[in-house]
Amino acid sequence: MKISINFITGCLMLAVFSQVSAQQLPVMNHYLYNPYLYNPARTGQENFTKINFHFKKQWVNMPESPLTGILGIDARIPKSDMGVGAMFYVDQMHIISRIGGMASYAYHLPLSKKIPHRLSLGLSLGFIHQRFDFENATVGNTADLQLLQNSSEGLAFDFSAGINYKIHGLNLGISMMQGLNNGFLYMSSTNDNISFINSRHFLGNLSYRFVLGPKKNLYIEPSALIRFVPNAPVQVEGNLLFGWNNLLWFGGGFRSSNNRSSTSAVTITAGIDIKRHVFIGYTFELGVDNQLNSSLGAQHEFMVGVRLGGKNNTKELNKRIKLLEKRVEEDIKISRDTEEGLQRQIDSLGNIVNENSAKHDKIENKLQNQVEKLLHKEKEIISNEKEIEKLRELVKNHPLQYKKIGSLYFENGSYKISNDSKKILSVIKNVIEQENPSVKVYLYGNTCIKGDQDMNMTLSTKRTIAVRKELIRLGVQNEVIVLPMGEENPLQGINKNVNKNDRRVDVILGG
Repeated sequence: MKISINFITGCLMLAVFSQVSAQQLPVMNHYLYNPYLYNPARTGQENFTKINFHFKKQWVNMPESPLTGILGIDARIPKSDMGVGAMFYVDQMHIISRIGGMASYAYHLPLSKKIPHRLSLGLSLGFIHQRFDFENATVGNTADLQLLQNSSEGLAFDFSAGINYKIHGLNLGISMMQGLNNGFLYMSSTNDNISFINSRHFLGNLSYRFVLGPKKNLYIEPSALIRFVPNAPVQVEGNLLFGWNNLLWFGGGFRSSNNRSSTSAVTITAGIDIKRHVFIGYTFELGVDNQLNSSLGAQHEFMVGVRLGGKNNTKELNKRIKLLEKRVEEDIKISRDTEEGLQRQIDSLGNIVNENSAKHDKIENKLQNQVEKLLHKEKEIISNEKEIEKLRELVKNHPLQYKKIGSLYFENGSYKISNDSKKILSVIKNVIEQENPSVKVYLYGNTCIKGDQDMNMTLSTKRTIAVRKELIRLGVQNEVIVLPMGEENPLQGINKNVNKNDRRVDVILGG
């Protein structure tokens, strides 16, 4: 579509000659869902790979209105505190087009072993290609000396950097975009040099997620964003986001003007997560100035995100838990029946031994065989380690809703319950009886990091089985489920120090 020289002149005044009053970076709303858009320090912050596509159509009533597309990917490097990512974007406004790309790296530094908080530092290196295509413009005076050549373009390299602090639901970040402050040099029809400077952009972001509800499946997240470009008005943005069960999001916000005109806007946003792997978001934006709204129209922004890895499927988790519960219950039932039968045989054999010592050796051999059978059943329970390992990973990536009511501690390498622990179990038994009979009792078995990892998994299994037997002996009627964790659930986070308090079984009540 051809446009008039008045429109071209306005675009140039905004994008080239009046650099001091322009925001050169695309103003995107979906940084609420993908913070990597504005801060390299958020690269690979989650434990899964994210692929996000963003599309924004501005001012739909205006011919050849601005159009922005962004494709980004970021991921955590496995078994490390580092993240990597890449982003490619296209920004088109009729004759003015920008194409850019960048590669990012971030390091997420844990600040404490007791409190889960970290400081993230990020850096992006990339390029920007800008083009003015005057062949598609219709002008009133083709001899205007300020016109550039039919097409003018330039390529520049740049970097961005950022820092972010995270603790619980709080994120506080600062970033600098287009850090080199370099630009392009064009030549007019009179061979005069005309420059376009990629001004530095500074952004500050603050957000906090308040988790609500008895099942902790609701949250409210207020956030604020400040954009600052030297010699331009400071732009402030506030948003309030509501979420349910990590499946549905909706909210709204307000953004102040970024230039001398009244270009403030209100936004309404919503998103849905499909099976925890595909996210779809939409934001509607409308200016607060009625005259500009009638001339320019509304703005629409879409986002499609794909998550890979980091399994977070509640249905799969529940299915595996029920399967493991069934297997463990069957094995425990067999062990209980064997124990009861063995006790009856012991009582009967005691009388026989007193009456006829000649038969003692034969009876003792029979008793030993029964004991070996019981031990064999316990080994069958331990043989479920592969299934337990899969469940442990699922539980770690998507924790169950539960409350902890106590812990039992063991000696190094032992799964024998001490007399003190038996007294604690008696108290715990009373607490369980006060709960709803349908409540489930989860036993999380743990070890310290000393020793072989496979041996530690076996030891944590034996500890949970021992505690389960004692609870049943005390008369607990609720379902008791064993969840061995090995050395992967330390009290003070992942560290290289041996902590004797990790030799424990946590007793947890869940739905």
